[in-house]
Amino acid sequence: MGSGQSAFLDGLQIAEGEQPIYRQLVDAISGRIASGELQAGARLPPQRDIARALGINLTTVTRALTVLQQQGLVKARPGHGTIVAAQRGDDQGFQSAPSDDADTVDLS
Repeated sequence: MGSGQSAFLDGLQIAEGEQPIYRQLVDAISGRIASGELQAGARLPPQRDIARALGINLTTVTRALTVLQQQGLVKARPGHGTIVAAQRGDDQGFQSAPSDDADTVDLS
């Protein structure tokens, strides 16, 4: 794992509680993106590395990254990994509210 990838995992913690683990991971990563700690183009560690470092299931990491992708915060390309997506500014017009409900269809 490269130094940028290990920095990604620094201080990232998952706590037992009422909130699902995948949701905690979504919140932790989206918070780092919002704060500027993770910049557009930053490469996230491989899913297996994240799962191993946090002691969680690979499927949980995959679900969290899928939600982040649906929210437009990250982009995943097979063979290239997952990177932080460029964020649109407020002057870009309407943007749908994020949803991790797979059955929701945005008709805006």
